[in-house]
Amino acid sequence: MNKTFLLICFMLLLAIKTAAQSSNPSITPASPKPKTKEDLFKDMPQDMNMPEEMRVRMAIERADNEHRKVLADVDKLNELSTEVAKSFQERGSLSADEMKKLGAIEKLAKSILSKSGGEEVDDKTGRIEKMTVADAVNNINTAAAAIKKTMTTETRHVVSAAVIESSNDIINIAQFLRHAHKSN
Repeated sequence: MNKTFLLICFMLLLAIKTAAQSSNPSITPASPKPKTKEDLFKDMPQDMNMPEEMRVRMAIERADNEHRKVLADVDKLNELSTEVAKSFQERGSLSADEMKKLGAIEKLAKSILSKSGGEEVDDKTGRIEKMTVADAVNNINTAAAAIKKTMTTETRHVVSAAVIESSNDIINIAQFLRHAHKSN
């Protein structure tokens, strides 16, 4: 009886040891050269050896910096759209300089859209093709002002459907104006 008991205990221990080794192997192949302390830190992610609180603070700081960049893009978008609207009101047409600004406006709107968590959507209603150039320029200016108002009043934690919709409107209208200008 004692021999069987000892044999069963020995087999259980052997099975447990084998299972532990297979699920968490501690044997690693030998590397050709020993790693130095600098090599170990170089291979680790930067945040790996920092305390949790410091990693959280760094993540918050990165998110705040990213939000500040988006706000700078929003300001630039609003500024450019105001310039294009003012120039169109004075001249009654869009010059080559305004076309370049419309390209920059479209690029900024795409950046704001992607950073706001939205996706670019084409205008399926056909309302943009029915707009006059004056209406299109006014709509870009209005949408840019709406984006600026929403982005400056909300925190970075808010994903605004209005910002996404206005950004898509700006992109579609800017593309329409640029294509309409090329055909003229």
